[in-house]
Amino acid sequence: MLFCRYVLIESLQKNVLDSYRAYRADDRTQYDHIGTLFSGSIDWALIESHWQDLMQVVLSIQAGKISSALLLRKLDNESRKNRLYRVGREVGRVIRTIFLLDWISNLPLRRAVTETTNKIESYNGFAKWISFGLRGRDCRKRPGRAAEAAAL
Repeated sequence: MLFCRYVLIESLQKNVLDSYRAYRADDRTQYDHIGTLFSGSIDWALIESHWQDLMQVVLSIQAGKISSALLLRKLDNESRKNRLYRVGREVGRVIRTIFLLDWISNLPLRRAVTETTNKIESYNGFAKWISFGLRGRDCRKRPGRAAEAAAL
């Protein structure tokens, strides 16, 4: 969940809010001022019918029976008709919608993320400036350097 928040925050910070679509809880729900954010509805029946399968995969990952990298490869290579792929997509839509609505309504969250992002970007700018000053050379000590210096 924390990783999902991080990815969404990074994306939102890059002004791609327009590419994110929220999903309605059902088709009948209409919103006056934020209706353009929504582009469909959540398939709750799909989530409910395959919840047990999804939880089994989560427990297998936690127990170390299957790696998350292997699962991602398997879901990436298989067709979109895979039930785990489809239920994972629906759960992802729920998480994304909740976060997007929280982001829009929570000014302190947006301020904190902006401040943190600015700190990270200034650090990255400083690191780039240092790298430019050193012309990209790596000045750390290496084990073989003493022998090279002795040979001179």
